[in-house]
Amino acid sequence: MIPSFRSVKVLSLIFLLLFLSSGCIDILLTPPPGPSFPQPSGIDDLYEILPDIQTCYEGILKDSEKQKVLEELNFIRSLHGLNPVNYNYEDDIYTAKAALIIVANEEMNHHPDQSYKCWTEEGEFGSSHSNLHMSWGWEDKIPKSEDFVIGWVVDEGVESLGHRRWMLFPFLKDTSYGRVDILGFTGAVIKVVNDEINPSNVDFVAYPYEEYPRNLFLKNWYLSFSVVADRNNLWNNEKVDFSDAVIEIHNEDGEILQVNSIYYDNEGYGIPNNLQWKVNGIKYGIKYTVNIKNVKVFGINKNYEYWFNLI
Repeated sequence: MIPSFRSVKVLSLIFLLLFLSSGCIDILLTPPPGPSFPQPSGIDDLYEILPDIQTCYEGILKDSEKQKVLEELNFIRSLHGLNPVNYNYEDDIYTAKAALIIVANEEMNHHPDQSYKCWTEEGEFGSSHSNLHMSWGWEDKIPKSEDFVIGWVVDEGVESLGHRRWMLFPFLKDTSYGRVDILGFTGAVIKVVNDEINPSNVDFVAYPYEEYPRNLFLKNWYLSFSVVADRNNLWNNEKVDFSDAVIEIHNEDGEILQVNSIYYDNEGYGIPNNLQWKVNGIKYGIKYTVNIKNVKVFGINKNYEYWFNLI
């Protein structure tokens, strides 16, 4: 409500006292002022209103930044033949406040409690339903949001490949993205766990797959494969058994590559079945054929074949 002219001075004093005594920006009726600490060049290109960690304000990310993430995610999904996902703006409050928690504490946790700085129920919910990322040690060169998407897909150093499996989840319907930056530190969050799902349009998800950009794959890291045994019922896809599976990879000359570090599980990171392995000697620009034999799907042995070429 707009105050009368005579009450402006009194209300201004009240607002000033409230601001000085509170650590929460939500009591203000207008957007907060810009942060008082140094900001990296280019940050204005990311935000409508800059974040301010000192007052637990996550800022307002520009829609153009959210669309960059959506486009990168859908581009990568298209390489695997997966349906595109939509952007859910209603979930932005969860991802933005989850990113705020990461930056305020300089720590990632899918289940932050009330002891965390800038904790909110929305931030806790976003943390538990999203892939998380933090970058630190940079100076003037702000990290690109698209690079976070690539990082989640490659999933270097994460043995479960949980981030990759969510990004390439064939049942994924929509997503939301949030990030918060201060000088030298970034927290980023993408929501991937939702109540609603889309039916799958593929019978398996292989990584890498067919003509595949080399920047999306590390040659010393895991390849992976999941079966979509039921395109409509997500949890029916638990009924896939890789315990007797045999993986063979060969190039166009028929030379067989050595496979190692084989692991499989039925954990619910995206599709509840996953087979992963590493390969010695992969080269760029070479077409490789992958055969995965003796996969039990609903108790019946099935074989799968596909190819990839890192371009």
